[in-house]
Amino acid sequence: MREPVEEPVVPPVPAALLVEDRIARDGVAFESVRPGEDGPPSGYTCPDCRGALIAIDGSRERFRCRIGHAWTAEALLGARDSEFEHAVSTALRSLDEKAGLARRLERRSRDRGQWSLAGFYARSAGEAAAPLAPFPRRLARRRYGGGRCAVTVRPLELSRLRRENSTVVTAAGDLTLDGYPQLRDYLLKSAAEDPDGLIADISGLAIQDPALVSVFTLVAMRIGEWPAIPFAVVSTRTEHRDLLRRRTVDRFAAVHADTTAAEAGLDRPVRLRAQQEFARSPRSAAWARQFVTAKCAEWAVPHLRDDACLVVSELVENTIEHTTSAPRVRLDLRRAMFTIAVADDSLVPARLHEGLGLAERGLGLKAVAQIARAWGCSRVWSGGKIVWAVLATPAKPR
Repeated sequence: MREPVEEPVVPPVPAALLVEDRIARDGVAFESVRPGEDGPPSGYTCPDCRGALIAIDGSRERFRCRIGHAWTAEALLGARDSEFEHAVSTALRSLDEKAGLARRLERRSRDRGQWSLAGFYARSAGEAAAPLAPFPRRLARRRYGGGRCAVTVRPLELSRLRRENSTVVTAAGDLTLDGYPQLRDYLLKSAAEDPDGLIADISGLAIQDPALVSVFTLVAMRIGEWPAIPFAVVSTRTEHRDLLRRRTVDRFAAVHADTTAAEAGLDRPVRLRAQQEFARSPRSAAWARQFVTAKCAEWAVPHLRDDACLVVSELVENTIEHTTSAPRVRLDLRRAMFTIAVADDSLVPARLHEGLGLAERGLGLKAVAQIARAWGCSRVWSGGKIVWAVLATPAKPR
């Protein structure tokens, strides 16, 4: 027995879906969108073409630009995350490079006796470094593919091992913009502890952005100035070593496949060093000058005695006046560079105050900055800081 079968009822296709189909198939231009087919302005712009996005069918969950690029709210948020991370990474890299270049010009100006110009470059370096202080930003999560999938970045894990001839810092996890200053400061603090050499083992590191390897260039330049120790980067992964070479990190730090080769390749110049702690006393600076005078004579650099005594006096007096610590003086002669460093337990960084006249008390770091080839303030793992200054020995006449 046959029974008639009713024709299935096909619901009408919504007009908005027809518009989306036509746009996906043929693209869209201003004149092809008929009145009523476009929604209200969303207030957002398209990440692909920077055109204005409209809310599709009045919804706040889907958006489309006049070119035809369509976005869900999740995808749009993911695109904004990526844009933000790239913008901040670019800004931080630019600031770091600006500060480094300004310091280089400052040293050159000092070498030429252009003190006013050196002061200008010193301020430029400080202005470039100041915005870096609030970082790291918490960019620990990224969204991809419309935001449905979240990727959690592994935290940066850092450790150090003091060996007989070097200190090895091992880095593992994900190197992101968040971890850049953390890794930089960890390496600089490790260098300040006065090892014979510093090695960074990054075999376990996942580098999220190739530009972030500039941290090793920055560290090499900083510790090349003080404490003037050799620096090498180690990775068992070929892609790491290739990346470091493409980014010219190997021009500033040696790149090796293992720690043994890195240690054997460290350039260890002849080095003389001495250190002594002085009790807190009105005579601390005088005792420090006697110590420096004796070492200048012993190390055959009597021509540096007067400048070295002035520098150590100012640094020791700053320690006595501004901290509660006993000053610890460290002297180092290496590669024709004579370094005076004074350590204390205070975390307050040493700052150069402008505007003091020669007759005013407290000339301090202004005099050190004018005499020294370079000077700075570095934190150490034991707590506190080290304020240091480098004097260059003049070339011997032929």
